[in-house]
Amino acid sequence: MSKKSIFLYIKLKRTNEWNLDLIQLGNEITRCVPPK
Repeated sequence: MSKKSIFLYIKLKRTNEWNLDLIQLGNEITRCVPPK
């Protein structure tokens, strides 16, 4: 793997983790708010 592909891999991994964090946050908020 070249340095560029390693960099892209790390960037992609970070983005995926960030997306998972957002999804988990959304789930927490949905759980706190009672369904109407």
